[in-house]
Amino acid sequence: MVVAAAAALIGCEKHGVTADYVVTAALPLPDGGTLDTEITGWYAQDAEGRHRLELNDGVTIFDPIAGAVWTLHSDAEHAVRSEIARYDSAEYPTDEEMDMEVTNSRPLGLATVNGVDARGRIVTAEVGAAEKKHDFEMETWWSESIDLNLPVKRVQRSPLVGEIVHELRNIRRLEPGGNEGLFRPDPEWTVVAKPAS
Repeated sequence: MVVAAAAALIGCEKHGVTADYVVTAALPLPDGGTLDTEITGWYAQDAEGRHRLELNDGVTIFDPIAGAVWTLHSDAEHAVRSEIARYDSAEYPTDEEMDMEVTNSRPLGLATVNGVDARGRIVTAEVGAAEKKHDFEMETWWSESIDLNLPVKRVQRSPLVGEIVHELRNIRRLEPGGNEGLFRPDPEWTVVAKPAS
């Protein structure tokens, strides 16, 4: 969700945003029941399209300008840097490269989602290698505001993982704390480059 938001933000006038980042899941159990969980974190985005996500005691910083993702480890005062393609020149993987065959895509129209005017779309697909294909459904709601062009809610459904919802709640348009340090590791920390896979 965060990566998709950053890709969409390139080239448009942007505002800073902070919000609660909430993940809820209904996971299927072998006995036919479900395991319901909810995790709440914190999300920030600056006017340059950089993102910070604090979730489950972990912190991830996504910087499409620098072409990097940092995973912060505060207990050891170090950060792991992974290189990513810069979004002004990236070529996105095809459905075939992602082992995904889209079977249907339809608009859901306009709605107010978590206090934001948003436009929805639902995509159904078959996912996975030939011998392990399964149905998959993705429902996404994008903010209609040109200065807040990001997904505010995304719902994934499949027989294997049940239903998982990622959403932004209590969305606020502002520069997050005016703190440049939110979007880079502490300069006194050790930065380790993640080996290319």
